[in-house]
Amino acid sequence: MYVLAIDVGGTTIKSALCDETGELYQKLQTPTPYGAEGLCAQVGRIVRWYEGEIEAGRIAGADGVITPSQVYETIGVAVPGVVDEEHGLAVLAVNLGWENVPMAQMMEEATGRPVVLGHDVRSGALAESRWGEAGPDTVFLAIGTGIAAGVIIDGRPRVGRGWAGEVGQNIIADPFNPSQRQPVEKIASAGSIARRFLERTAYDEIDGAREVFEKAREGNSVAKQVIDEACEALADTIVASVALLGRVRIVIGGGLAEAGPDLINPLRMKVRARIGVLPEPEIIGAKLGSWAQTKGIAYQAALRENRDN
Repeated sequence: MYVLAIDVGGTTIKSALCDETGELYQKLQTPTPYGAEGLCAQVGRIVRWYEGEIEAGRIAGADGVITPSQVYETIGVAVPGVVDEEHGLAVLAVNLGWENVPMAQMMEEATGRPVVLGHDVRSGALAESRWGEAGPDTVFLAIGTGIAAGVIIDGRPRVGRGWAGEVGQNIIADPFNPSQRQPVEKIASAGSIARRFLERTAYDEIDGAREVFEKAREGNSVAKQVIDEACEALADTIVASVALLGRVRIVIGGGLAEAGPDLINPLRMKVRARIGVLPEPEIIGAKLGSWAQTKGIAYQAALRENRDN
């Protein structure tokens, strides 16, 4: 059996058919429109395209051509921001123009199918727990444009009425200027790393955090300092998570995870220096890449379909 799963990003919508092993088939990427009505119309078009391709026998699965009878009626849609999964609400996504939108209902009307609405980071965390190396007890720390966490305990996501995991909004002392207090994501997100580097150098522009890491490897002292500050803020966040949840595995995902050992290794050292009597967590990079959210929301949709039937 296959699930049609859709992951709505800030600029791109990823969609695919997912089987029970987490394998994806017929991946598709389309632009993300601004506003809830435009998004729902776009999701409707995506669903109809897949329906047409499946009906025509043009999508190959694990064991041959996928037929309509092999595809669940329920679809899964993961969205960013604050999401109340229980009530199908997109509570807040400032960059996309949503506030208290009955997103699941609107998407059901646009697609003619039952919709499971999920949070993108929690969906990614669930996929990493099930098909990656995160294990059943994990904090999936997604670091990209913003910072958010997905918490998985005993293999199940903790949603906290939609607000669980908004760790990027935690206010801490800025490592560069301790008299100032900033949200963690103003120090350690990919965009903030680039911005903080530009503010202290003569560069007019830079190719995001990726180039800051490149300059740090080349020996640029400002780049090294900015990355060190980001790791300080992230280490504080990780230690606070362990203090609250106990022994969990920390999985680093999102765009910044592409830095690999240049991020993971100093982060491990800073956590070790702070952890005290708490159990030191294992810190690893995400294994499933940018399609993890698609896999995670597919799994949630399959669970709903099987439960209801």
